Amino acid sequence: MDPVFTEEMGDRLRERIVYHEGFPLNPFLRRNKQVAGLVTKEKPSEAARRVVDVFSSVYRTFGAQQKSALYDAAKRGIEIYGDKMTMELLLEILEGLENYGKQVLMSISSRLVQLVDIDSFDYESENKWDEYFAPGGNVTIIQLAGYVQDEIKRLMAEFILWDLWYYTQDGTKDKAIPVVLDEAQNLDFSDGSPSAKILREGRKFGWSAWFATQTFNNFSKDELSIIDNAGTKVYFNPAQSELRVLANRIGNADPEELRMLQKGQCLVIGQFKKDDHSLGTPRYHVVKVPAMNAEIRGKSIEV
Repeated sequence: MDPVFTEEMGDRLRERIVYHEGFPLNPFLRRNKQVAGLVTKEKPSEAARRVVDVFSSVYRTFGAQQKSALYDAAKRGIEIYGDKMTMELLLEILEGLENYGKQVLMSISSRLVQLVDIDSFDYESENKWDEYFAPGGNVTIIQLAGYVQDEIKRLMAEFILWDLWYYTQDGTKDKAIPVVLDEAQNLDFSDGSPSAKILREGRKFGWSAWFATQTFNNFSKDELSIIDNAGTKVYFNPAQSELRVLANRIGNADPEELRMLQKGQCLVIGQFKKDDHSLGTPRYHVVKVPAMNAEIRGKSIEV
């Protein structure tokens, strides 16, 4: 992290290291759902499907049998244990299923046991989102470093995003929820995922989400279409291998301008404020971003 930034933030910068502290979250909770003006708890099947979707987005080799077994175990656990359901109980129920072959169950449990052994979910505590987004200019970093398996970090990230998404459902566009998501190439952008919901619907709930990635090569065509819902796109000097992918994503901007970007420059595509303070039609500018140091604080960005 930039030392100038940390010095400037001082004690307003907080970090929650999930590996050591855990995270107040129960992935098996049935969320509130509004249908025809009536708010009730969603069905166990819906909560179970969400759990399956997260696991299958990380373990993409899971086939129909694995997804079905995981769904049955999660749904049964939620029906039996309700809000007391945990990953350890999920593994226990999964290993006791009788309608699936041993090889199918082993292919799931061998992955699930890694998460159970570490289990960073704090199932009992209330979430801290009110504290994290309280006025005062504080920045909270949810740090997922420390896990040897990248899959566990990705599982944690998806479940945390789902929790935050549901937290914001009572919000409005007038109360900003600023969130920066680094290493976005590791997130799930498939249809129905929390990231897809944020990009498509987040504005009306106050989301101001920044997705940062160093590569577009990991995204499918459908995922890139969802990412295109971002209102503003900022491109720094990309690697040569990225230019072909980006050439189709920058509208009427010249790919050569991307190639020629210098350190501290970026190409910004979006709507810019006009003299009458309204937003113009989408266009692009090459922008020079000043360094973060005491000498330039307050200096405007050059366009």
